[in-house]
Amino acid sequence: QLLAGAVVAEAVMCRLGVESLDICPWALREGVILRRLDQLESA
Repeated sequence: QLLAGAVVAEAVMCRLGVESLDICPWALREGVILRRLDQLESA
């Protein structure tokens, strides 16, 4: 799955003309929760 995801990500980046991007080391659910916690702390 990791290799397939990397191939898809590279193809999408090439089609969109994106040279670099940030990848979250967590799953989507954990990333959303952590981002929300950061927003609450800075408010």
